[in-house]
Amino acid sequence: MVEAIGLLRSITKPEFVVNLFVIHSVLSVTNVLSKYLHGTNATLGKASSVIASIQTTFVASRNNFDDLWAKIEEFANNNDISLEPVSISKKREQQTPSKLSECYVKTTLGRSQLTALPSDTRPRDYWKINVYNRVLDNVISHFKRRFESVPLAESGDAFMQLHLAKAEDFINHYKNIFKIDIHSLNAEAKVLKNILANKGLEVNFKNVEKEVNVDIMPNFYKLLQVATVVKGVFQ
Repeated sequence: MVEAIGLLRSITKPEFVVNLFVIHSVLSVTNVLSKYLHGTNATLGKASSVIASIQTTFVASRNNFDDLWAKIEEFANNNDISLEPVSISKKREQQTPSKLSECYVKTTLGRSQLTALPSDTRPRDYWKINVYNRVLDNVISHFKRRFESVPLAESGDAFMQLHLAKAEDFINHYKNIFKIDIHSLNAEAKVLKNILANKGLEVNFKNVEKEVNVDIMPNFYKLLQVATVVKGVFQ
């Protein structure tokens, strides 16, 4: 009974309710990307437009808290929960982590430190600064770091489609590591494209992988193996 009362007290605290709604709104957006990347033919390169759109959505959302706050208020009113923040004592200022240098809010979510605000601050503004902005800043920062290799992935996809002109980033990134002869690589790609055309096969990863010959197309074969590994990582 005591544990149940303690649990009830915890889940009816304003910080729990606000965090619950904010995290739900974030996961609703990221779920779009999650479902896309779980697709059979999904690659990071193909998902680039979805990733960019989600980043844009989060950035734009920083100035659009009102709709979510209305839902939070409705839930709180229906369940007799006060959204008034508990007063906190001002703590010693801590050094800003370098990874948050570009963020509006400068502290990590794992810390209990909250931004001290005037006592007459509206609950809406208090929770927007201390929870909503804080969560979005961390998500945006993480997205930038996690998907910084998207241009290279797009270039890798182009390579697997035999679009070498659009695959320069991928080729240049690995050519020295695998000692690729660029002139021979272009010739091999042209031959492979003609092989597919003569057989009436569509230019796609499955057919390219099937028809490439390591003996007569060594340069293309090496890079295709790299592209295959990269593709597999994000499937």
